Amino acid sequence: MWSAENHSTHCNLAEGTGPTTGDVTLRQLRYFAVLGEELNYRRAAERLFITQPALSTAIKQLEHQLGVMLFTRTTREVALTELGQAWPGCRRFATPCAGSTPRSTT
Repeated sequence: MWSAENHSTHCNLAEGTGPTTGDVTLRQLRYFAVLGEELNYRRAAERLFITQPALSTAIKQLEHQLGVMLFTRTTREVALTELGQAWPGCRRFATPCAGSTPRSTT
C-alpha cells in the first residue's frame, strides 16, 4: 500500500533537472514545519527523532525541488525567508504530524 511516509524523497541533483513540486512529500512538509517553528536544526531533529544531517538534507532537497530558499542559514542562526514565512498553511497542516496536539475545531 502506498503511503506518503514511504514515498521516496530522492532528488537527483546530478541530472540537473529543474524544480518540481510533484515530488514533495508529507514528510518534507513536516520537517519544514518543525524547523520553521524551532529555527534550530538540533532541536528540530530531536523533535522529529532524526539526525541533524538527515534533516538538513531533506530541507535542501525540498528547497531544490521547489526552486526556492525557504530558510537562510548562518553558522549561528536559522531564519525563515520571506517565502518560508508566507507558507504558514503548510506549517499548520504539517505540525500535527510532528507530534503536536491538534487544535480542536469546535
